[in-house]
Amino acid sequence: MESLRLVDHLHQHLGGPVSPSNEHAFRSLVLERATILDLTMNDVLAVRAARHIFLASELAAEVYSRLPASVRIDMIESIIRRHDPDRWPFVVPVLTRVIALRNQLAHGMPTWEQGEMHVHSYNRGKHTVRRYKPDALGWLVWQAEVVSGELNQLWAHLVPADEEWHRTHPVYAI
Repeated sequence: MESLRLVDHLHQHLGGPVSPSNEHAFRSLVLERATILDLTMNDVLAVRAARHIFLASELAAEVYSRLPASVRIDMIESIIRRHDPDRWPFVVPVLTRVIALRNQLAHGMPTWEQGEMHVHSYNRGKHTVRRYKPDALGWLVWQAEVVSGELNQLWAHLVPADEEWHRTHPVYAI
């Protein structure tokens, strides 16, 4: 039953399952989901460190966005462990897989062989091939959407309750 949902999910976004004919649409979809997760990770990290909402936006854009994704994922994992690890158990594994796939697609060349997507890449002269089954790719895209919502829940959980944090700071007043 689960694989039916994944197929329906990919049909909705790509007009069919992942295949050579819609490979570019799939790459765009993965890159879009990864970018959303990337930006949301920055927001989550910034909300717990800033004195007010406008500083949180600056921290997200100017500080956290410059850290490697692996460092930010570790920081998210630390926050989740401190707050409610049972509430968000799949956030870190999905973030790790989506960011890895994004990097592979951004720096590699996908080909289709025997019904699977193979991503060929070279790093320091070494050729590597990562193989992905269409159902696994569908699951990852679907989970990226789920985790995006869970990161937003984590952000809301971390937002300070005091009014000062939400008030317009005089420097930012128009």
